Amino acid sequence: GSFSRAATTSLGSICFGALIVAVLEAMKTLVEKAREDRDNALKCLVDCLISCLDAAAQYLNRWAFTYIGIYGYSFMEAGHKVYNLFTRRGLTTLLNDNLIGRVLFLGSLMVGLLTCGIGVLLAFALQHSYLKDVEDAPSLLGGAGFVVGFFVTDVMMNVVSAAVAAILVCFLEDSQALAITHPDYHSYLSAAWSMRFPDINW
Repeated sequence: GSFSRAATTSLGSICFGALIVAVLEAMKTLVEKAREDRDNALKCLVDCLISCLDAAAQYLNRWAFTYIGIYGYSFMEAGHKVYNLFTRRGLTTLLNDNLIGRVLFLGSLMVGLLTCGIGVLLAFALQHSYLKDVEDAPSLLGGAGFVVGFFVTDVMMNVVSAAVAAILVCFLEDSQALAITHPDYHSYLSAAWSMRFPDINW
């Protein structure tokens, strides 16, 4: 499956991709540092460069790794496939309209706030017994609860995000395979796609 491929034959491609993304992030950090010592005109140019580096890192990271996991391509070949899929076929609108990340972030945030509240309530309930010697126990447990709840949920949400990316790539690459195996799902996705993106030919 995809996991065994990612952990064995495609591990080198994933490591190489991680190296490329790390280089882009390092360049972004250097450019941000240089921005502090420039005048307003150069700052605009530097800001543009930073946004391009950030977009390139995110673009390659998410979608190229999806191709590697599904098809076992090398990182460079996966990047080429991403370019063909989202640029030449006019799907950049889809990337700009993708709200999945924001929804999943909101879910992580809500869980973090919930665990923060549980931590605060627990601190008040135990402040006269087990936590009587702990200073500012509500803030301590509330903060710890938020951090744990947010990041644990964020890890799980990343799995959902990766699944959404994989479904999207598979659907756009070969929608007829879905039509053969799950015709009901294919009809539903096709109708929703045509309604939301009538000008994009997939």
